[in-house]
Amino acid sequence: MKKFLQSLTLLLAALMMPAMAVAENGYVQGDATGEGVVDMDDLTMLINYLLTNEWTETGMPENCVDLGLPSGTLWATCNIGATSPEEIGNYYAWGEIEPKETYTWLNYIWNTPGSGTVTINKYNADDNLTELLPEDDIAYVSWGSGWRMPSYDQFNELKSKCTKQWTEVNGVKGQMLTGPNGNTIFIPAAGTYANSANQVGSQGNYWSRTRGTSGSTAQNNAHKLYFSQTSLSILTSGRNTGLPVRAVHAPVMDVVEGDFLRGDATGNGIVDMDDLTMLINFLLTETWPTPDPYDYYVDLGLPSGTQWATRNVGALKPEDIGNYYSWAEIAPKETNTWNNYIWNTPGATITINKYNADDNLTEMLPEDDAACANYPEGRTPSKEQAEELIANCTSEWTQLNGVNGMMLTGPNGNTIFFPAAGYQFQSVSNMGTQGNYWTRTLLPNSNWHGAAKLYFTSSTFQTGGSDRSIGYTVRAVRVQE
Repeated sequence: MKKFLQSLTLLLAALMMPAMAVAENGYVQGDATGEGVVDMDDLTMLINYLLTNEWTETGMPENCVDLGLPSGTLWATCNIGATSPEEIGNYYAWGEIEPKETYTWLNYIWNTPGSGTVTINKYNADDNLTELLPEDDIAYVSWGSGWRMPSYDQFNELKSKCTKQWTEVNGVKGQMLTGPNGNTIFIPAAGTYANSANQVGSQGNYWSRTRGTSGSTAQNNAHKLYFSQTSLSILTSGRNTGLPVRAVHAPVMDVVEGDFLRGDATGNGIVDMDDLTMLINFLLTETWPTPDPYDYYVDLGLPSGTQWATRNVGALKPEDIGNYYSWAEIAPKETNTWNNYIWNTPGATITINKYNADDNLTEMLPEDDAACANYPEGRTPSKEQAEELIANCTSEWTQLNGVNGMMLTGPNGNTIFFPAAGYQFQSVSNMGTQGNYWTRTLLPNSNWHGAAKLYFTSSTFQTGGSDRSIGYTVRAVRVQE
């Protein structure tokens, strides 16, 4: 077993280019190192865990500093191509991975020359790519796993959360930025580069990985961090311009269960050979396999054969809340009111324009069903399916990983947990004290304004009705063929 796993690691390293799935923060499927990316390092660490049953701690990456930023983003201590904080390093056009002697539109890799105008052929309105892919990101290409050029949001966080001081380090002028935790980074005033370096010592310009998105020529530009002796702001420059790069590293997350389960590629809550198989498949194909639809559902032994999903629509785990939806809407919203309800014509009174007395539709159609849109073979349960669940299962108010909710045990002994998600109107209310789950069944006797729901508290488990505009959670069902 040990020799096989070690040989497998070497074979994959020889066969493949690095594959990755990048995240600003939070859990990344298959991430064993906690660096926010998935690559060969994760395979090596997962194999070591399967051999020893112990995780190898990664620690703080070299050449970066934790400034105590809310996102956890780590900032490099020096520029790409530099060996000390005050060195300028290399200049790069946006999305290029080699420095050049001159920087013009004529020699910019993502411009098609010859028409007399700038014609951007990648990261444009056609491909709709607004951030650099890893293969065009000099930070990732140069420094590897976990490293990226900063995003617009990361520059904005740096600007808003750090204090600045114009100073000199070993005779080089620049900005000293102090984070919320007191740690610092020095960014030299490296200027810009076209045919030669300009404004060195008086201003700094550093590429983000985010291109411009506003205006008719937005795709020709990309965002940058700009500073002088007195200012620090985020501006844009033509993508052909040569600017230095100060890289960021994904947060080193606490790799413990409850934040995310380290190395769990399958998402089933355990780490075993199935995760190794899935991770290898991803590294070879850069695609996660489509989950088996049955993984979403549990058979409770109900008379109808209905199987219930193990977690809410939009959730990763049984105790996660997931998303709130108005009835017969498939996209979550920040607020759920009659004014923004898709099936109401706004005005002085509520005017229902679908699922009403004219069309006589009393059940949600699949195209308007959030469960159908998100789960394989899924539907929002009918009122009858909710009533069958209540009649045939025992219910127990309990906690799962600190979350209040109802644990249901079916006739065959299998269980599902419903978190007490409350509801969303202008904001979320009653989370932790009650659960409200939509059915797909309308209540025509409510002037077509209401729909049936599954409702519970610590002492109640029943069906009821509510206004269709309110945001409730959804638990999908499927009927076993």
